[in-house]
Amino acid sequence: MSQDLLTGYGWTSHWDEVYRKAGITMPPGRVIGQYGQFLKCITAQGEIKTEVSGRLSYSADKPADLPVTGDWVLVLMEEETDTGLIYHVLPRRSWVARRRTANPRNEQILAANVDSLCIVSALDNTLNLNRVERYLLLVAAGQVEPLLLFNKLDQCGNLKEVQTRVQDRFPTAAVQYLSCTTGEGLTETKEALKSRNTYGFVGPSGVGKSTIINFLIGEEKQKTGDVRDRDHRGRHVTSSRELFLARNGAVLLDTPGLRELVLTGEESSLDEVHGAIERAATETRSR
Repeated sequence: MSQDLLTGYGWTSHWDEVYRKAGITMPPGRVIGQYGQFLKCITAQGEIKTEVSGRLSYSADKPADLPVTGDWVLVLMEEETDTGLIYHVLPRRSWVARRRTANPRNEQILAANVDSLCIVSALDNTLNLNRVERYLLLVAAGQVEPLLLFNKLDQCGNLKEVQTRVQDRFPTAAVQYLSCTTGEGLTETKEALKSRNTYGFVGPSGVGKSTIINFLIGEEKQKTGDVRDRDHRGRHVTSSRELFLARNGAVLLDTPGLRELVLTGEESSLDEVHGAIERAATETRSR
């Protein structure tokens, strides 16, 4: 194994510099999955199972200081075991977070070091542009570039009207329309994702996040669930946050469907959100 493994998961010269400034002589890795107390990491030697060290747990000021999927961490293998210990989290370049309660210390980091957040909606009777706007507030807060994915194109009888509403509401956001059933728009969506960039996928259950990811990966890595006929809502299938490599080299992060979206900080006006999107896009393109 080699450093190429880390590069494939998004390690760049930026992280070389951050690692050097940390001044800690431990090998780096990236958290690519969370399973209860265990975290799966990719290192130059391959995948390893890890836990957060007691020292890091004790020194963490709040839950958001602990490692999550997407974080770059410093890890050492325990002697005579197949488990590593995470001792340090490198400073995050971007993040996606929500607040579990009104207390800012209860901020929950959903994903770290994401270049773009793919906000997935369905073009059926569950379409809710107010929800999309709330997700865009996550983008504005976490210095992430958005990509709006509208799935189930085959179920949309008023596409031009929807496209006009979306353009009027979100004029600065990149948008893709697609159908996982007919395949329309899937190739264009794949071409919109850049190799070695990290893309988080969010949206309520039943909109097709896992199906889109399976297409991009080229195999069925993520389970998909049926949509209930009575209310067109999906069943929650994805239960953990994991990183996957797409066929074109993009790094994909699926998240469980969010039943409730509680935002961090004050909810900005939409004008402020558009400005934040433009700034995030400029910063992302310059990386």
